[in-house]
Amino acid sequence: MRAGDTQLAVAEAAESSAPLRKLRQHSRISPQSASILEGLLRNVRAVGAKTPLFMEGDPPDSCAVILKGFAASEKTLDDGRRQIIAIHLPGAFPDMQSVGLSTLDLTLVTLSPCVVARIPHARIRGLMHEEPELFEALWRDMMIDIAVMRQWVVNLGRRTAYERLAHLFCELRVRYRDAGLIEGRALELPMTQAEFGDAIGLSPVHVNRVLKDLRAERLITLTGRNLVIEDWDGLTNAAGFTDGYLYLHEKGPTRNGSNEGAAQRGGG
Repeated sequence: MRAGDTQLAVAEAAESSAPLRKLRQHSRISPQSASILEGLLRNVRAVGAKTPLFMEGDPPDSCAVILKGFAASEKTLDDGRRQIIAIHLPGAFPDMQSVGLSTLDLTLVTLSPCVVARIPHARIRGLMHEEPELFEALWRDMMIDIAVMRQWVVNLGRRTAYERLAHLFCELRVRYRDAGLIEGRALELPMTQAEFGDAIGLSPVHVNRVLKDLRAERLITLTGRNLVIEDWDGLTNAAGFTDGYLYLHEKGPTRNGSNEGAAQRGGG
């Protein structure tokens, strides 16, 4: 194999492993299920930044999988005002709920250049009977996405502007860590200040003001899009952040109905 072919094979393997890594954060995945998942990720294309992958109102027939890059789910009002309702990292299955819907009620757009796979709905439905372990992992992943969305509702409805941005930075730090996206201390953010404002319901001016406060208190440094959290305890205290709603490393119920992750935590 030529050097260029080897590099391409390594890159493709890394991309296809992102969904498996994400599912293994919360579910047990056997080698057989891992192999089946890899086989599902065959319809792949590269997409530029700021590109809609599907639009609100589209009739869905397949689900997207973000193999590389970052995307966002969003809603847009008639006057053009936008609300980002989810940020998707590599490995995400951002529209798995569309399997049960006739039309989509949100838009999925790339934030950065992405590599995206598509899995037909019929194939996902077939997993329910053919590969229940993998189907359950995908179902649990969707339930955790909904838990994150509930936390975002609290963020928008009850937290102050300062707490909102601090909480989002804490969440991204934990999610980046578990996705293997942090090299050194910095997080390379996929979003502009205006886009962060669209995620937490603030104007760009207000986001900039909050960033100045976080810097002044030496909780973060932000250079361009590179975020470094200087004081993790201070930032989590400021945000009131705990990561329980992310359900990381909780392997779900076993065959006998017990919860492996909870049992391990309870045993100290």
